[in-house]
Amino acid sequence: MTEKFTFRRQDQAAIENSDQAELEAILKGSVIADQGVYDNRVADAMDDYQPDPSLETADWHKQDLAIDSAVGDVLEEVQRRAALMGSAYPFLIEKGQLTYRPSRSGFYEFCLAISLADQITAGRHAHFPRIFERMSAVLVKQYLGNEARALHVGTPRDQAVGKMFRKAMKHAQNETREWFWNPQPDLPEEPRDAGDHGVDFIVWKRPPDTRLGSLFIVGQCACGDDWTGKFNDVDLNRYGKWFNPLSYVPPTRAFTTPHHIADGWLHEALRIAGLVFDRARLTALAEQACEGTEYQSAMANIVALTRLVVPVPNVA
Repeated sequence: MTEKFTFRRQDQAAIENSDQAELEAILKGSVIADQGVYDNRVADAMDDYQPDPSLETADWHKQDLAIDSAVGDVLEEVQRRAALMGSAYPFLIEKGQLTYRPSRSGFYEFCLAISLADQITAGRHAHFPRIFERMSAVLVKQYLGNEARALHVGTPRDQAVGKMFRKAMKHAQNETREWFWNPQPDLPEEPRDAGDHGVDFIVWKRPPDTRLGSLFIVGQCACGDDWTGKFNDVDLNRYGKWFNPLSYVPPTRAFTTPHHIADGWLHEALRIAGLVFDRARLTALAEQACEGTEYQSAMANIVALTRLVVPVPNVA
């Protein structure tokens, strides 16, 4: 376990290189699994793989050793993905060859596109985090099973939910008879606030009878490269200052990201952020949910956004 934490940055570098290999497999149908290491944007960024500086050898040999180490890590990483995801992993690995097979849900490719995008804050790319947040709510709801409900409250919100924070949260109160609006004395009764206070979605499941006591999950989504700094964004004290009580059963916090998370980072996220849903877990849920009406209604957006970065084939 200690080694996973120590090498979490190197493992995350292997994850990024593996994403490049998967992109090449989509572009070409099939490639050697270490292709990502030789991508022009990656090949010179080998700091995590440099051998012991005391090693007395030529610079070119040190670079070869670094590349050999990176190549081995990429093959190990794609094999890890295949083992974790089983049939939900949209690639086959055979004799070091990575072959693309389109997923049913398109969600793996969507997450890959977000992870590879140069920027996700402007133009059409700004829709990446917006759709990801809404789909995270749908997929975490899938995780809770039958009768679970979900509400996207991150900004910008859908018109039906309402622009202002209190109006948005009124939906959760009406649905659950919890989330009692009662701001602390120093706060305004009617805040002119369109923010989300660190929460992008709320998912809940009611008890099997008509009494109070729903199970709530409050989630934060992190799409950018700075996702490792987002583990603390869901702060129940910060959020709960507007409600008294917030809910009878304390909510469970959750963190979602389109990136694969190395085990060293996963353990850190679980300690700090609560439930963690990375690309592997979200894709597994998407493969279960993709035939449903709610998922199908978002499918066109998922595919269109994916194609801005990753040229996936037409979906029937």
